[in-house]
Parts: sequence; C-alpha cells; structure tokens
Amino acid sequence: STARDTTPAPPSRVPVAERPHRSRRASRLAGRALPAAATILAHLPPRLKHGLARTMGMSADILGVRSARSTDRNLALALPGQSSTERRALARRSLVSDARLALDLPATWTRSPERLLADLDDADAASRLVEAEQYGRGVLLLVPHLGNWELLCLWLQARSPSNRPFTALYRPMRDPRVDDWVRARRTRS
Repeated sequence: STARDTTPAPPSRVPVAERPHRSRRASRLAGRALPAAATILAHLPPRLKHGLARTMGMSADILGVRSARSTDRNLALALPGQSSTERRALARRSLVSDARLALDLPATWTRSPERLLADLDDADAASRLVEAEQYGRGVLLLVPHLGNWELLCLWLQARSPSNRPFTALYRPMRDPRVDDWVRARRTRS
C-alpha cells in the first residue's frame, strides 16, 4: 500500500459552466461512442463485469486518481480513529463498488424498464412507499449520490400512484450530446 497526502485539495476556482469543453470533434465522438459502449457493457456477463470492476477499482487506488484521493481524504476526516490500514481496505472496497456501479449503469440505460423492474426484489421497499404515501402529504426522499439512483428513479416512477407527481433533480453533464442521450434514457418510461 502506498502512502498518500491526505491534505484536502483547494476547491476548484473555475465554475463548472466556465470550464473548457471538449472540442466539437471529441463531443461528436463521445456522443456516438456512449450508446455503443453502453450496449456492450450492458450485455457483459455479471462475473466478467464484477472482475472488471475489481480491476478498475484497484487500479484507481494504485494510480491515485482523483476519486481515490477524495475517498482517502473523506475517510481520514470521517474515521480518524481507524488505522490507516483499515481505512485503506475500506477505500479499496469503496472504489471497487463505484466501478461496479459504473459498469451496471449501462444496463439501466439500455434495458427496458419492464425488464429492469422485473429483476428487483422490492416488496419491502414498495410497502414502505405505500405506507408513507398513506399520510396524504406527499413523500420527500433525500437520496445520497450512492448506488444506482438511476434505477431508483425508474422504480419510483413505476411504483408511485399516477395521481402523484414525481420529480428528480440533477445537474446536466458537461457534454451536451452525452447529456441528451442520458436524459432520453432517464425519461423513457
């Protein structure tokens, strides 16, 4: 295991809207490549996908990419009583989990909503949603940006009574072509 500087990095001084965008050529390439890559990743066997996720997560940790550095800093702040060895192990598991999610998202974007929902074991969650809705005051879910929130939104749309509005908020992606493609998948049901 390699030691890393756990000093928080200074916040970015350039607002997202003002950061340089990809060239038009790169944007067109990303806009065309994403659907193809998503389709391929969505059809990988789970075992292969999980092995690839482990390799990606461990590589991110070894190379010290931004997400690994951020994970290290956050764990040092949140768990100062844990040993560095314990935090390293947790950081690696977190990075592997993030990679697994990244490889699972294409299936969420490319498979039919019916197929995705049929694969869920959601009886307990559905009963809790119905129970919360019985109060008649609406339900507000504050969900951390962890796990497959794309699938959560699809599930909420399918499980909420049709007379209740459902709204999900998100920040658009930097590349407008990629954002258009992802938004079309998010609103397909």
